[in-house]
Amino acid sequence: MPRYGFSGEKPDMKKLILFAMKSLPDAISESELSSIVLLDDNANYFIFSEALYELCEGGHILRGHDNRLTLTPEGHNLAYIVEHDIAAALRRVAGEAAAALSEQKKRAGCVLCRTEQMDGALYFTGQLTDGDAPLFTLRLLVGSEEQSRLLEKTFREKAETLYQTNLDALTT
Repeated sequence: MPRYGFSGEKPDMKKLILFAMKSLPDAISESELSSIVLLDDNANYFIFSEALYELCEGGHILRGHDNRLTLTPEGHNLAYIVEHDIAAALRRVAGEAAAALSEQKKRAGCVLCRTEQMDGALYFTGQLTDGDAPLFTLRLLVGSEEQSRLLEKTFREKAETLYQTNLDALTT
């Protein structure tokens, strides 16, 4: 793993955690947060875990009933104060990782799938949205739950490609 300037110390881990969380628009799971802040070779999970616990106990991070983490107003203020104490390369890499995670979560919210039984038949429905309105809906009669799971996996991976392929086929 590369080194981006993380000292390996708990106070710096706290700063990095606050910076990463400030960079995200929504609540985050502990594993998602760890994937952002454990990018440097000097970072380790035990320091991360202790720093996160102390930030929660200190009222800077709130752990919701669903175990998702959010910054409190105090945590947000502190994040702005300490963010420039983090090495520039580490800030850049952590910011890029946070942006990639945010984009991945946004996309996941735009791809919807479900299987339902109607009139004795099983149907798979996959839908691609722009976040608000549907762009593309595909509804297929399927032979089994297993087939529907396979369709869901493929639809989640390739929703935009399926949309574009169908659009091209209908407009050419």
